[in-house]
Amino acid sequence: TGDLGRWTREGWIEFLGRDDFQVKLNGYRVELEEIAAKLSRLPGVDSAVARVQKDDTQDRLVAYLVPAHGAQAAAKGVNQQMFLLSAPGLLNGTEPRLALELRQDPAAYARAKSYRHFLDAPVDPSLVRKRFAEAAGEAGTTLPEQSGTARLSEEDLSAVLGVLSAAQLPGRALPKYRYPSAGSTYPVRTFLRTPAGDPHGGHLYFHPLTGELAAHDLDTVAAWPGGHGSELHLVVHWPAITPLYEDRARRLALLEAGHMLALLTEALDARGIPYQVVVEDQPLDAEHTGVCRVLVGAAGGFRLTPLESLCRTRETGSTEFADPGGSHPYDPAAVPVFDRVSDAHAVLSRARCLLTLEGEETAGHLLSAGFLFQRLAERLHADGLGTCPLGLTPSDRTVYALAVGAVDEDSRRAPESPVEPPTLTDAVTAELARVLPEYMLPTGYRVLDTLPLSPNGKLAADRLPPVEFQGTYVAPATDTERALAELWARVLDRPAGVIGRTDSFFAVGGNSLAAMKLVRLLQRDLGCELKLRDLYANDTILKLAEHMGTAPATAGREEGEL
Repeated sequence: TGDLGRWTREGWIEFLGRDDFQVKLNGYRVELEEIAAKLSRLPGVDSAVARVQKDDTQDRLVAYLVPAHGAQAAAKGVNQQMFLLSAPGLLNGTEPRLALELRQDPAAYARAKSYRHFLDAPVDPSLVRKRFAEAAGEAGTTLPEQSGTARLSEEDLSAVLGVLSAAQLPGRALPKYRYPSAGSTYPVRTFLRTPAGDPHGGHLYFHPLTGELAAHDLDTVAAWPGGHGSELHLVVHWPAITPLYEDRARRLALLEAGHMLALLTEALDARGIPYQVVVEDQPLDAEHTGVCRVLVGAAGGFRLTPLESLCRTRETGSTEFADPGGSHPYDPAAVPVFDRVSDAHAVLSRARCLLTLEGEETAGHLLSAGFLFQRLAERLHADGLGTCPLGLTPSDRTVYALAVGAVDEDSRRAPESPVEPPTLTDAVTAELARVLPEYMLPTGYRVLDTLPLSPNGKLAADRLPPVEFQGTYVAPATDTERALAELWARVLDRPAGVIGRTDSFFAVGGNSLAAMKLVRLLQRDLGCELKLRDLYANDTILKLAEHMGTAPATAGREEGEL
């Protein structure tokens, strides 16, 4: 039976424990080593251990997972929501010189979103390849090759730089751009250099929220060699993206710059202004890299770096994407379990077409990939297809990936297209349920860099950190906490009786839009002057009630940049 015992002098068998790692839980014999072995065989898992965690009210079966090398690239120690709210990509403390008159079409901004929900309908790969060929064919075929030093009028500047501005759409908590950015970080900044004697001469920063051209004190950025005349500079600000994406930051930032370049050159073409794009990828200081210069008035346009395109589709009922004939297969169901909790995996579970561009991670390839997908997305939207750029790489040579699927008119008009990826517990449980009975499925997981070991190399179980659980209900204890629970319930459309004082607002269904609504209700109904940043820092009813006890009690509307 696996039990360990000994005979007593009285002839009884004294039970001493187990001779293996089997335990009894909820009336079942549970083999911990078998669970750990099954976990270790999951894609992306290097090692695992299962344990019974004794809580105050119950014993729980939990597991600890160590990712294989490269299986998990999530940033550690960074609160993504707080990081994005700080808007590190924006350059503040500047001196406005010229306020441009921006003409923003809200419908164009709504269409330009990343679509994360698609209709369950097939996508014609020949149409996707046709539109891609059109997008690739128009690049670099701008105006007759004439050159000269062009001076941009205020109207020119408004039309050209305006395509990079952000709009505030109804129903959105954050500003909306016409181009995508990894995690909405928007680390690429735009600068204008004008020739001497120009009324707005100098090196100016374009602020995408205010539409202002402003003087700045970034001397190393301003000193980027130019001299042609009027130039547009795209510069990456690394502190705005590296904390979240680490070694992937360069690739993602240059792809974003390619999207921006597609919009800028399209606007220049529409105004009849010749230009030449010079790709440089030049470090300017520890925090900035100059990606490219757009020489206004020069000849040459933008010459794409050749990329190979692969168009895969997915059949109904299948998870695998493949070229016609079944070549170049890619199955999201085979990726590491840690990657299955990403937005990209959730999007692919609904998309019917996956287009990838293959090449090298050079500046030319990355800029060209972003440029092409920006132009392609606009064409596919006109065909009733939605797109979503993805950060995944199905092969070692994948530069960029794009999910494509059919969308309806309501989806096209909606200000955003949110996605709800599964939790790590859901993703792992779905795999384990195929090989283990329900009573042997852990109820919670914790990811560790390494398992703690004793000096002789064995598992130090007493040093395993506890697995934290959301959803253990603790009733609100004060009038303020109960009032907060009622407001949370209204915003989240959930019964107030299931929202506990220790539940995180974002763990029980809240997002940035719901957070903004809650802040407004708190100001209106409870007279509490609360900022969005305060909610992210105090995301439980308990913490929020304590914060409200120290915050001013006068209601007011928060003004300024979100």
